[in-house]
Amino acid sequence: MPARDIYKNKQATDPNRHSHWSGIGSLILLCLVSVFALILFLAFVSTESRPIVWNGMFAAKSIGKNGALFANVSIGMRRSTVEKVRPDLTLRRTASGKTVATFRADGANHTLWFTGPGQNHKVHRIRIERVYEELGEYEILARFGRMYGNPVSTDCSRQVFAPGQQCHFRWLTKGGAPLDVHSRVIKDAAGASRTVLTVIAVDAYLEQKAKGTGRAQRHAKHLSPR
Repeated sequence: MPARDIYKNKQATDPNRHSHWSGIGSLILLCLVSVFALILFLAFVSTESRPIVWNGMFAAKSIGKNGALFANVSIGMRRSTVEKVRPDLTLRRTASGKTVATFRADGANHTLWFTGPGQNHKVHRIRIERVYEELGEYEILARFGRMYGNPVSTDCSRQVFAPGQQCHFRWLTKGGAPLDVHSRVIKDAAGASRTVLTVIAVDAYLEQKAKGTGRAQRHAKHLSPR
């Protein structure tokens, strides 16, 4: 038998010989296992339990006609309607002649500004404030992101004379009105840190209308006989 035939048969029967395709298959299998492990890790991180800090922030967590509903009150509501849904409402007139109402719901202080003093005047600004023992950016973005999607702007900066940082987030509500969320870390005399969360919703059109009403009232007061 020729020598070249003996070499050929030896190659075919060599048990230690690995084909080119078997090496590629092993590499593909290794890549698939790595990707699967990464997916499991990301799934675990996304479902990891986090502190529930939003219980009681707002009495209602739904979307109102004008984009946001806080404790059953929304921008654009008439004063008569607000008094029905919030019988605990406290009204006062400021030195500048503005009509302001306050109430407390589930641990948060709510302040409403009306376009005028009458029952048919509407809410043009809402301010909500609550103090938390600890509140981070993740919780803020997660809470409001579920309602309004991604924020249109974010800005966080470190405080110079106190630990922590100040953050300002802005979302656009259903009606296009901006929703500004501010978080600020404060430190008391005992050295404990707390986070003050402030939410402000404003309707620009109603706000301008309120300014016009205020100017008219001041003008009428100035012309009235003494």
